[in-house]
Amino acid sequence: MQLKRLSVQASLFIAILTMGLCGILLVWAGGGFYRQLVLDNQRAMLSEQIRTRLTDWRRELDAESQQLALLVRADPALVAALTAKKIDATVRQLDILFDRPGMYSTRVKLAKLQVLDEKMNELGASTKGVSSAALNQTSCFNFRMSAASRIGTERDKPVTGLCTADKNIYHLHLVPLSERGSLGYLLISLDMTSRLTGRDNLFALPTRITFADGTLLYLSPAWPRGSDVENYLEVEQALNASTTVRNMLNIAVSQDIRLLNENFANTERLILAATTVALLFILLLLWITVQKTAVNPLRQLLMQLRKVRTEKNLLDKSPIIEGNAEVAELSAGINEMTGRLKEFYESFESLAFTDPLTKLPNRTVFHDRLEKGIEIAKQDYKPFALFLMDLDRFKDINDTLGHPIGDLLLQQVAARLRSKLRDIDTIARMGGDEFAILLPAVNDKHAAMAARMLLQALRAPFQVADQSLDISASIGVALYPDHGVDANILIQRADVAMYAAKNANSGHAFYDSKLDQHN
Repeated sequence: MQLKRLSVQASLFIAILTMGLCGILLVWAGGGFYRQLVLDNQRAMLSEQIRTRLTDWRRELDAESQQLALLVRADPALVAALTAKKIDATVRQLDILFDRPGMYSTRVKLAKLQVLDEKMNELGASTKGVSSAALNQTSCFNFRMSAASRIGTERDKPVTGLCTADKNIYHLHLVPLSERGSLGYLLISLDMTSRLTGRDNLFALPTRITFADGTLLYLSPAWPRGSDVENYLEVEQALNASTTVRNMLNIAVSQDIRLLNENFANTERLILAATTVALLFILLLLWITVQKTAVNPLRQLLMQLRKVRTEKNLLDKSPIIEGNAEVAELSAGINEMTGRLKEFYESFESLAFTDPLTKLPNRTVFHDRLEKGIEIAKQDYKPFALFLMDLDRFKDINDTLGHPIGDLLLQQVAARLRSKLRDIDTIARMGGDEFAILLPAVNDKHAAMAARMLLQALRAPFQVADQSLDISASIGVALYPDHGVDANILIQRADVAMYAAKNANSGHAFYDSKLDQHN
């Protein structure tokens, strides 16, 4: 009889010990999995931020170049010198224009003014700024030759691009000085180097710039090396020379994630310690209290733990075990441990799938729900609508009032939009000031009504930190299956429609295949 009692205790001890170790391994493996998800999400967000900043800055450079071109083309002295074909007078006037206060901006640095003939050979250039020899190097010269190859009316259109010379990066803007280029062409070169390198660069992060073939152009002194690499998150974006020449440079930035790694490590140690303590406590109770009346309740508890090992959604399902005080205490300990594991899983899921600013689902969740929505729509033969919404002039608010005000505004916008949607609808923040909305089981008329309702919801002023802000939005609408049956295609076409609505200042627009001809 005594041997039989010891056999029961030993078998229960081994079973609980095994399950406890499996629980620790599950926590460890799950922590690593969700840590990777969080890092991937952080990497995607950082990549999107870098891409957006590069795109916005290229647009700023284009706008600045256009303004400078208008000033130069309107200068009568330069036009007179070119008409008379007086090269010395042309150079002197270009120098005068180069030093004119209106030719400078706090955001860009003018590098060179050049006048070219119809074959894109230099007629005259400002003596100020970078030397003409530098801008005649391979990539800059190729830009001019590409422009020279244009024919017909294409030669009257402005051309922009990038080139590198002597480890400097230049933004080039070429425009005709007169119709058909009879007076020649103006080439404006802006120096981009200082905004892409140095401590106070465009991204405010350590930067590495390489050519497409991997040759290093610039490396920040603070770029992580050796053992520091694992404490930094690195993303890379291509910087294209022009629309026809792609991937001229690769710009990589690194973000310090030491605090994130430390938080993960502390959480992991806490989970493992709590699990270990709970396991030791349970084993101690088993050795003291196991008796014949506790065998059946313990079997029930073991069955529940076996389920928990394979189904994490049962972590918060606490079984009610009837037995003596020792068995009840053991049951409470197991339930407390699984409850904590459930909380940790929920915490990890929140980090991986929720936008931290607006608490809305993030891009990853939205793509998953869109894929599931397509599968459901295929089975039920019901259409649905996909909205992409972008706030108008949001960048102006960030630039004038600061990012904290912009963040508070985004939170209010998210709350106001969410309050207007049904429980079955999904709204997510895709990044920046862009939101995506999935409306199941609606047709085109219902989608139009929903778009107008959401735009109307944003018309009332927002009260943000003692500021009254008016903001509008542009919505692009893509319908399933009319505009596509693939998630990526629907998102792409909703994006096309959104930009059409923004350009037309119409509030919202449905996708139309004719819009593709303008992109």
